[in-house]
Amino acid sequence: MRINTNFSIMILMIVATIAALLLRPTHKIADDDPNFDLEVAIPNRFDDWHIVKAGTQIINPQQTAEITRIYDQTLSRTYVNSGGSLVMLSIAYGRDQSDSHRLHSPEVCYPAQGFSITKQSLNVVSTMFGKINVKRLVAQNGSRVEPLIFWTTVGSKAVITNKDSKIAKLQYNLRGEIPDGLLFRVSSIKNNTDAAFHDQEDFINKLLIAVPEEYRLKIAGL
Repeated sequence: MRINTNFSIMILMIVATIAALLLRPTHKIADDDPNFDLEVAIPNRFDDWHIVKAGTQIINPQQTAEITRIYDQTLSRTYVNSGGSLVMLSIAYGRDQSDSHRLHSPEVCYPAQGFSITKQSLNVVSTMFGKINVKRLVAQNGSRVEPLIFWTTVGSKAVITNKDSKIAKLQYNLRGEIPDGLLFRVSSIKNNTDAAFHDQEDFINKLLIAVPEEYRLKIAGL
């Protein structure tokens, strides 16, 4: 009886190994769009917002070596509108979103830089192209209060929870595909968090109108 049981276990292990090899994704969907370029995709000026040439520095959430390992492209800019409101934009893009190269969330990176997360919540940003599930955080380091909104994409799907991210990756993997991914973050240094989030949502809406359709899908899943 023990021999039969051991033999059955061995057969199951062999089958599982073969299945894993057969289902291992091999095609990077980023290869289908080799010309994706954040510098081209994100305009310097749109609607009421334009780049500040010298402004508040964006917090760098990882060390340089880690950024190079995880991301293929990064973009960091500060914009201002006619009312003087500043919004800091940070986008990180990776061609390979396997588990070893997954995007790092601000709720992990900010505390690593000495910030404490004082508030966090799941929210929705409504745009003319549809709704985006986002996470709001309020990070604080001494007197610096930095409200921020972020989301991530897996392929062409916007996700916010680890569960949704894993499901999206699995769906691609079952088709033999390795998804790319993007982290989109906007933040402001402002004690009035409601005003900061209002500015950020206005910025997001107007940016997505200005971004070409093919980039909008990759940036926000819309």
